[in-house]
Amino acid sequence: MKNKILLTIILLVANFSFAQQKYEVFGIDNKFGIVDYETGNEFIEPQFVNYKNFFIDFVDFETETELILFNKISGKKVVYKKGQNESFYLRKVNSNMKESTQRLHIIENNKSTVVDAVNNKITLPKKYSKLQTNDAWLFGFNENETIDVYSYDDFKKIKVTIKASKFIKDWVYKLETNDYKNHYVFYNELEVFVYDEVFNLVKKYATGGNTYSEIKEVIKTDFKVSSHISQGVFMDEWKVTYSNGYSNFNYIKQLSFQLKGNFEALTKGWDYILIEENNSQKKYFFFLDYENKRFSLPKAEQIKLDLHFLE
Repeated sequence: MKNKILLTIILLVANFSFAQQKYEVFGIDNKFGIVDYETGNEFIEPQFVNYKNFFIDFVDFETETELILFNKISGKKVVYKKGQNESFYLRKVNSNMKESTQRLHIIENNKSTVVDAVNNKITLPKKYSKLQTNDAWLFGFNENETIDVYSYDDFKKIKVTIKASKFIKDWVYKLETNDYKNHYVFYNELEVFVYDEVFNLVKKYATGGNTYSEIKEVIKTDFKVSSHISQGVFMDEWKVTYSNGYSNFNYIKQLSFQLKGNFEALTKGWDYILIEENNSQKKYFFFLDYENKRFSLPKAEQIKLDLHFLE
């Protein structure tokens, strides 16, 4: 029952967004393009190998060096130079609840820029090879194997620069104390540096290392490393049945569609799906707009598959 109520709320929000957009991604056999919802025609033919699925208002594709965005309403194209492949989490600015959102690292005007899912940006003073974060600090990795530290309160000023190339992301606390305050451990092959919560240097070791295990051995007489275990997000699965040449897809008994062929679902989640035909191994990827009863597949493909929603 809780799943049904939650899904109804999510659908109401999603349908408002769907109603305004004109363009959406689709995929055929691991190549991605864009469909025009209004005409049912291809706006961009399937040519991209990697669909990012990060931005809310853009269809976004990824190459080795670039993020290629198309506005879902206007179709306007924007290209960003990638700063790194991995995303990271950063606390929202002026947030009292300290909630974090996923971010990407791009390069604009030869400076590192942090961008969120709605394309809000934070520009840093210089260009970095990589960015990482924790709950209070942002770390910019330089090519000369140093790390710049920024406070969430001021992204324009470097708090401290550390002569190290790596750091331990896990919780680190001092032994024989009761406060369990977090410490930050940075290291290179020759040295280890331990900082407190406000980045005062509290310990320096003249022995370094290259691996996480080696550094734990170096600091084990003074500090304890404790890994955080995060709770996963569990999604319901599509239930698929095959009868009389058609596959029926059902999600929590509320959302259903049908198409010709013997298909299986390769993804979880209700808003988009990747399916594969068991005999031909043909794959299709598309979004489902339940309120407006439309799929983000070109109309010609929908007709060929006899793809339709079930009441």
